[in-house]
Amino acid sequence: MRLVNRAVSGALTAALAVGIVTVPAVVADASTHTATKSASGVTVAVSVLDVPNKAGKYTVSNWAKVSVSIPAAFKDSNGKSVPVSYSVELRTVGDATCGGSTGTTVLYKYSQTKSATWTLPLTLDNTKRSGISHYTQSGQCSLHAEVEAYRYTVANGGDLDATVTTAATFGVRSASSLSKPVASPTRVVRNHTTKITGTGTYTRVDQSHYYTRSYLPAGSKLSFQYHAAGSSTWRYGGTIVVGSSGRWTKAVKVTGTTFYRVVYAGTRTVAGYSSLATSVGAY
Repeated sequence: MRLVNRAVSGALTAALAVGIVTVPAVVADASTHTATKSASGVTVAVSVLDVPNKAGKYTVSNWAKVSVSIPAAFKDSNGKSVPVSYSVELRTVGDATCGGSTGTTVLYKYSQTKSATWTLPLTLDNTKRSGISHYTQSGQCSLHAEVEAYRYTVANGGDLDATVTTAATFGVRSASSLSKPVASPTRVVRNHTTKITGTGTYTRVDQSHYYTRSYLPAGSKLSFQYHAAGSSTWRYGGTIVVGSSGRWTKAVKVTGTTFYRVVYAGTRTVAGYSSLATSVGAY
């Protein structure tokens, strides 16, 4: 840990829970990332959730999961049933918060002889303790899984020696937010122009800012999108560059009643966000 300006910067790996339990499959959603690889009848599948970086103490349930499937035991010529034995390692790599390029092992199991699933929760404690603000560094990471499997038999056809690896990316990011766009005027003569404005913010986390709401930096880019009344398909209407104090503005020609929104894609350290939609009528 590093003490700077009374703020302690912590790595994500330092917060990994050591208690591991077997649970049903993770329900997939927009923040779930998965990867699967098979070789010699051995399959390893990983899934990992993006980690929201925010103040306070909280737990990301079912943060990471690894499942290993192995072939059935081999009936050897001496009458013995020989199973596949394997070890499995989960390691986070990437930005500093995940252990850098060398990574940090978060799960290791060995001498396994049955297909199995392991799930890890993740608890983070970004609180102020004894006058010191503790925070987690944001960053882009990968969860790597490696399985080493083997089986040696007397009879031919039973030997197995395989190393299977796969990886899924995930982010540790603070939140962003976009105000609902404001149109002025909200009704125009068909084929006339209205001006649409809004503001973008994000949660800043660094040595001098403890989960502070700040404006999106000038130069940040937003995707301007629209759809006509009666349609639900959003269309790209150009890129908006954020100015000072997180403000942006765009003039649009209105050909009919139209809905508008902006979308921020995010960065390695800040999550993306889609604004609410505003409508402009035409007559």
